[in-house]
Amino acid sequence: MMKRKILVDADACPVAAEICRVARNVEMEAAFFSDRHRILNLPDGAIVTYINPGPQAVDLALWHAAAPGDIAITQDHGLACLLLGKKVTVVTPSGMIINDRNIEGLIERRHLAMKERRRGRRTRGPRPFSLEQRERFVRNLEKVARGKDDVEGN
Repeated sequence: MMKRKILVDADACPVAAEICRVARNVEMEAAFFSDRHRILNLPDGAIVTYINPGPQAVDLALWHAAAPGDIAITQDHGLACLLLGKKVTVVTPSGMIINDRNIEGLIERRHLAMKERRRGRRTRGPRPFSLEQRERFVRNLEKVARGKDDVEGN
């Protein structure tokens, strides 16, 4: 059996240091995927894969590297949907676990917001990242990595 990994969509990830710390604590590999134009400053032990620029190139590289049982960190609902099909656990940087019960609603909201923007209407962006979200993320990532189901806020 292959060792489980934590795969990170690193282009907009505010919790990289926390991921590395949890990965060390649970003895998992932390693999970060990023566009070549973004240089990541990560703690020792983090594995970084830089991808040539292109539409969805980072997402596709992460998806190809994923295996059942892995954990992926991403805010991208489209990528999350693809990863769920590979039996990968998906966690957002705010600590939300994306699963088969909530992905449809998330994709639908993303689609509706995109339609509004195409019509020239402004949609709300994400709220500023909070300490509470960071702490929830760490708690939920640790629980998922240890195989526990009692995650918060789903």
